[in-house]
Amino acid sequence: MREHYCLPYVDKWKDCQDSVQSDTSELNDLVEEIGSLRDDIKDLEASLSGTSETAEYISESLSRILGDGVLSIEVSESEGEYTVVRNGSPAENMSEGEKKLVGLLYFFSMLTGNEGAKNLATSIVVLDDVGSELDDSRLFLIDRFIVEFFDTYGLPASQFYLTHSGAYLRLLSARLGSKKLREGKSKFYEVYKAPTRRSGSEGSTRLRAWSDEAAAAPNDYSLAFYLTIENAKLMIDGLSVPLSAGNFSRKLLEGFTEFKEPQPDKVGVRVNNLVKSSDFPLGAAIPKLVNESSHSGLDKNPISWSQDLLSRSVMETLAFVKHVDPGHFAKMIAIYANESEQNQIESMVMEFLDNYSPS
Repeated sequence: MREHYCLPYVDKWKDCQDSVQSDTSELNDLVEEIGSLRDDIKDLEASLSGTSETAEYISESLSRILGDGVLSIEVSESEGEYTVVRNGSPAENMSEGEKKLVGLLYFFSMLTGNEGAKNLATSIVVLDDVGSELDDSRLFLIDRFIVEFFDTYGLPASQFYLTHSGAYLRLLSARLGSKKLREGKSKFYEVYKAPTRRSGSEGSTRLRAWSDEAAAAPNDYSLAFYLTIENAKLMIDGLSVPLSAGNFSRKLLEGFTEFKEPQPDKVGVRVNNLVKSSDFPLGAAIPKLVNESSHSGLDKNPISWSQDLLSRSVMETLAFVKHVDPGHFAKMIAIYANESEQNQIESMVMEFLDNYSPS
């Protein structure tokens, strides 16, 4: 009898059971989708937070280095992108120095997170041509920023700097030279192009380690004078001078003539003016010779560099400085050579002057 009275409701019960199962399955799918959406929201919030923090970090650093309001960074509408802003508008016509600075600060911002800081201690940090297009005061602030960053987040396993800026080289020398050099914690190298005899070749890249004295030179002129004196010592010992000898002879001439004859812009004109005011018969031979033996002549006649040419550039440069200002010449070689070496260099220069004939 029970089955008889329940029979009309069996099909309806089965339909309800199927509906409950379907709704339960749909509910589970919705719960899973909600969980997935919540995960996406968390990821987006984390991304926005990181992007915003990066923009804030770079903007604060730009303000410290360039001054308030010069450049800042804003988060772009596009995910994970930024806009460089100048005076409230997107920055246009940014200088190469500004571009490099923003890139440098973005690089450091990547090292401020937990993962970046954790990896820093086992990493080699390479800083290529830091702020070479900026003025000396900005360079100092950039270097100060780098020092403070490593003080805050820890030193990397090694720091590797590349620069062709004389001003930044002096900053690095002051910071990494002297005591650190004596402790063997710093090394300075000169990278230069050497000519080859291969047709169409731009020359090969050479690397030369600098002595502690070269690395500690207070300015470009002192460095050029020191290395030219070192090249003269090599000549005294009958050894070959390096292919960079002409380059530093030129640097020495540039610094010396700028001090003695500051008005003309071109070093050749300054040399000629100084020669005309004396009885020394070098004339235009010096700048021509030094140009040919320095990097400025690399594209003009790359296969012409020889030991004779390089040695002559060293001797003519030293002879010129000695003739124009013998007191200054004596003081400079006294800094970079002992008494015996001084006498030998003096004798070699005098012998060169006695036998001089323009080639």
